[in-house]
Amino acid sequence: MGSTSSSLNENETPSSPPRKRARTSSPNRSLDQCRPYEKETRSQWQVLPYVALTEVYGHLPGRDKFNMALTCKTWREPFSRPALWRRASFRFNDVDDWRALCCVSRVASALRHVTVDCAASDIPADKSVGSADNLAYFFRCLVNAKNCRLTALNVTNMRRLARYLSRPDHDVVTLLTNLLEVQTQLDSLSLRGARLSPDHGLRLLVSAGLSSGSILSLLDVSDLFATTSPRHDMAANPRFLSVLTVFTNLSEIDLNHQYLSDDVMYIFSENLCGKLRKIRVLAHYMGRPERRTSPETWAHLCSRCPDLSADFSVKGVSEYRNACLVLTRATPLTCLGWTSGIHADSLTAMLCTEHIAHHFRGTLQNLTLDVCQSFLDDPEILAKLIERCTCLRKVSVQCGGLSMSAEMRLELAIRRVSKGRVPDAVTPPSAPPTETPPDTPTDTPTAGLEIWLNGRKVDLDKKWPLSLTAVWLMETLEAFTEQWSR
Repeated sequence: MGSTSSSLNENETPSSPPRKRARTSSPNRSLDQCRPYEKETRSQWQVLPYVALTEVYGHLPGRDKFNMALTCKTWREPFSRPALWRRASFRFNDVDDWRALCCVSRVASALRHVTVDCAASDIPADKSVGSADNLAYFFRCLVNAKNCRLTALNVTNMRRLARYLSRPDHDVVTLLTNLLEVQTQLDSLSLRGARLSPDHGLRLLVSAGLSSGSILSLLDVSDLFATTSPRHDMAANPRFLSVLTVFTNLSEIDLNHQYLSDDVMYIFSENLCGKLRKIRVLAHYMGRPERRTSPETWAHLCSRCPDLSADFSVKGVSEYRNACLVLTRATPLTCLGWTSGIHADSLTAMLCTEHIAHHFRGTLQNLTLDVCQSFLDDPEILAKLIERCTCLRKVSVQCGGLSMSAEMRLELAIRRVSKGRVPDAVTPPSAPPTETPPDTPTDTPTAGLEIWLNGRKVDLDKKWPLSLTAVWLMETLEAFTEQWSR
């Protein structure tokens, strides 16, 4: 008992729990108070070589670069190295604005390939005025840094800030105009989705054309102008036609169908002879479109630019006559994205697909359909289009509310016609037959064709499982019984 009581402290009792040992390590200790192995570990991360930090920075996106620079003073040193900021992307959505402003204030003179995205965020629209001011500060930093060596400038989705940019007190358009005036090495310019007034939009195009019109090879002016009235028809605007003559080196151009006309096509054929290779047309209409180009104009442009191909994105055109006005024959159509309206039916689908198959069966390579269920009531319509367009490489169909039986009927029709598709390259009859080893796989007509239904890739050479076939058979019998009872 005596030995037990002597081992206890004066303030302790046998029933009281033992006191916890003091922590030997604290996260707030200085480097001198750490144990030797802890001191060595911390010192290794703090004195990481400059070359290693630069290599790490080179593999990080813009946001992670900024977060890494906030770690410590040593890691912040390579942040402003010009080689790390040749290509950068910035977002102005009222959430990431501060990161973009902190970065551009340090590396404005080092930027070469700049992408600015003003896409909408979850912030209410009445707070978007902050992004307009921040965007003005962003362009002001580039102008003050005298950065005249940009090779690519992509400013997209400024439509969210359109009502603030139109005010006299906002100088975003003026600063962007000043920035474009000094660029002499600009190779790519995108102003997609700006929705500016005709005056502001033409100011930007004139500045870009006078400074780098003979160098620019890619120009994107889709939805650049907010043309809501007939008097703002850009295809008949003399200033728009004159500014297009300045761009003499374009190989790719993106524009709206409303901006096209026979005069515009004539300018392309004269100034871009042999250079123009890709035209992307955005044809989104709420009403009946007007005929913009004639087949003779397209034929003349194709004769001057033999490598020309056209990509069309059609939306809101739900009548056959409107489709004929947009998809003019003699167009070198290679890619078509079609989003039909809610009033499209099987008759409209048959007429539109017949028009596409008749005029573009030798050029169409990629077809994307986002249609309603009534558009696919007869699966043979789409199947015949695939059968006649022998150059098709990919077909993607997105249809909401499509039942399994309807989807499988469509797949069956596509399988049936795909087996009989004629390959593009046919061996001439005069060529002698070549012997192929028995183990060499032969190319089938379906080898180069991809079919996607509602995000699912269809394997045309694979058999259906028995369970799936049974489900499809039951649904087909139920539909047939219901139709027969009526």
